[in-house]
Amino acid sequence: VTSEAEGGRGYADLALYQGSTKTAVILEFKKCKNEYDERVKAASKAASQITELGYMKRFTQKHCSTIYGMGIGFGGKSCEICNLGNLAATLPGHS
Repeated sequence: VTSEAEGGRGYADLALYQGSTKTAVILEFKKCKNEYDERVKAASKAASQITELGYMKRFTQKHCSTIYGMGIGFGGKSCEICNLGNLAATLPGHS
């Protein structure tokens, strides 16, 4: 588990890595107003940040075959999640 770990051109809020299975999860959080539409926009923005800034790069260098990305928009005690799925599957050379 790493917090604010550098990857690509920035720092992911939270990253989980399981070396034995070559699996990673990248979480990016965005705080917003406690309104559904605002949480959805924040989650989408957080998810976009993962791909735009290349947070998965450090895990592709570790030859991860599974890299999940999730953007989370939260306000108050509620949140919305934008799941990017397995990012490794979208990269050249991965199935």
